[in-house]
Formats: sequence, structure tokens, C-alpha cells
Amino acid sequence: MSMCVYLNADGTVTSSTESTDVCQGYVLMTRTEYAASQAVSTFLAMPSQQQVTAAFNVGLVWPVFFYLVSYCTGLLANFFNRK
Repeated sequence: MSMCVYLNADGTVTSSTESTDVCQGYVLMTRTEYAASQAVSTFLAMPSQQQVTAAFNVGLVWPVFFYLVSYCTGLLANFFNRK
């Protein structure tokens, strides 16, 4: 469980009964809490330009490309099926 601590002028650390959302000092947390906070911050981080470009390509460009390739293949197959 995380707790609020303050650094005193003589270099000692004193714990406080304040909750961590109003803490003006340092927040100490367990390893599990730290890992969870890192996972959340990684998930909510702003994507890079390369990630946005890759998502755009996968979501729009590749389906359009494959549609055009399959359409042209269908036209070619119908051309040779005519008798």
C-alpha cells in the first residue's frame, strides 16, 4: 500500500497519515503498484508518428490495395473465361 512521506531538513524521512492523492511530499509504493502504474502510463502514452502511420496503413491503405488487386484479378479471370 502506498504511503505519503516527507523528507526532513536533517535528512530523515517521516511518514504521514495523508492519503496519496493530497500528498505534498513523496509517495512510496510497492513493487506491484509501481508495475501497474508503469503499465497504465505506457498504455496511455501518445503514439509515435511511425505507430500512427503503421495503423493508418493497416486500417485503410492495405484493404484498398488488396481490393484493387482482387478486382483486377477478377477482371483478368473474366477476360479469359469469355468464349
